[in-house]
Amino acid sequence: MGEDSRELARRARARSGPVEDYVDPDTDPEGPSEADIERFSNVTVTCAGCGTELMDDVSECWKCGRQVGGRGTHESGLPLWAVLTVVVVVLALAVWMLRAVI
Repeated sequence: MGEDSRELARRARARSGPVEDYVDPDTDPEGPSEADIERFSNVTVTCAGCGTELMDDVSECWKCGRQVGGRGTHESGLPLWAVLTVVVVVLALAVWMLRAVI
């Protein structure tokens, strides 16, 4: 066989210059603080009905259907002031009608 006349490809010589400082991710000033890590480290909740571990942003358990966090199914969703206003108006009407009858 004959001699191989191909030359090896040569890389350009590395340029020298300033190297950026390495920032350790554990000490990154833009990263989360220790308080944030502690605050958001537990992202699961346990269902009171069946004990299933769920993500903390769910509204009901996927296994048993029970409400998790937030409002329960027994609450009507009406604010207390609205309920009290209706009660006072009904009582006032009842008193007014009783006086009109007498």
